[in-house]
Amino acid sequence: MRKTSLLLLTVLLSFSASYAQKMNWPLEFQLHAGLQTNSAPNLNTLLKENNLKAYPALGFAVGAQLGYNFKYFTLGTGINSASTYNAENWNTKGIYLFVSTNSIHNDKFIFSPLISFGGQFTKFDILKENLTGTFDDFLTSKSNKTALEHTADVLDIAFVLKKKKGNLCFPLFRIGYRFGLDNTDWKVIGATVSNLPQDKTGNFYAQVAFGIGRLKK
Repeated sequence: MRKTSLLLLTVLLSFSASYAQKMNWPLEFQLHAGLQTNSAPNLNTLLKENNLKAYPALGFAVGAQLGYNFKYFTLGTGINSASTYNAENWNTKGIYLFVSTNSIHNDKFIFSPLISFGGQFTKFDILKENLTGTFDDFLTSKSNKTALEHTADVLDIAFVLKKKKGNLCFPLFRIGYRFGLDNTDWKVIGATVSNLPQDKTGNFYAQVAFGIGRLKK
């Protein structure tokens, strides 16, 4: 459901940006894709203590955002998503509001700082291997997988390099760090569990960017 919602929102943002360019509105649309690091230190410690596979340290991340350019700053909203090569094992989704500026520039390039606030939603399946038993055992008392979820408020500080051409700008590269504002529980999906581990997650990312924006005169 979340994947479908993110896809529909991306299409809507893209359509809105295309229409805005035709109407000469000072909007800016951006797509970005690249790699991100993942940090969940407390959960990872428990995984290692129990000889389970570590929390994925690296993921592939994509995102989209749409903003309105005022004279000195830009306001907007965006979405992001990340997964590993095995998307069923770990994935995270996010939605955020941002403020940035295009004021730092020369004739050819814009260096655009960006800060955003939003929510991040992570699902992670802990797979247990080399188990034995009957089929009925795994339907009742045993399990070869523990499904976790983690929800956090996050702050994101980023920098975007853009090419400037007249009153248009074209994003090229994006780098940033996203971090949780508080330690929150890793919950077991569909179960009531005590003594839950907590984490303040963090993601460093580097991404190529595509899009177009019209600067406010």
